[in-house]
Parts: sequence; structure tokens; C-alpha cells
Amino acid sequence: GLAALRMARSALHPDLRPARRISRGGDPSSVGTVELHLPANPAAPPDASVLRAAIERGFSADGEIFDVHDLATLAADVCGLEATVVALDHATTVEGADGGVAA
Repeated sequence: GLAALRMARSALHPDLRPARRISRGGDPSSVGTVELHLPANPAAPPDASVLRAAIERGFSADGEIFDVHDLATLAADVCGLEATVVALDHATTVEGADGGVAA
């Protein structure tokens, strides 16, 4: 959770879209129900502590994250990344920026 979020923050340039897009036109609602969409916080400092923010908000005690909604909140607020949580209605294929595919 948090380690992956820190890696995503350091790997994604603020002007880029997320590195992965949902197939079928890229519209999250085409594969499931959008439960949460959070815009990126443009004022998020690039060196903010994700762990500290998670602990302060009560999302984590020692770096573990069990709720994807909490992880999305940290991604948007602390890391400055756009975050969307989608409840998939069926098996879905996700295409990576490198052209790789995960199901």
C-alpha cells in the first residue's frame, strides 16, 4: 500500500496521466461503479511523508493500509495524484503504460 504509493508518486510526473488505464475506452464507469474520484492536490509537497499522513489521519498504525478508499485519499491529498476507486462489475483487463496487460 504505502510503499507502492510512494513509488507511484516518485515515478509519475505531475503532468502525466496515471500510468495505467482501464480498458474499454479508458472510462472507469464502463467496467464498474466509480465509488470515489479525487482530484490531485496541486499543493501537495513532493517530499511529504505518506506514513506520517496515514498515521495522523487514523488510516494506519504502522504503515499498513486495509481500505482502498484511504489509500486513494492519501494518493490525492499527500502525493498529488488523481485517484479513482472502481468496484469492478466483472473481470477486467488493465493495460500498463509499457503495453503490458494485467487481468
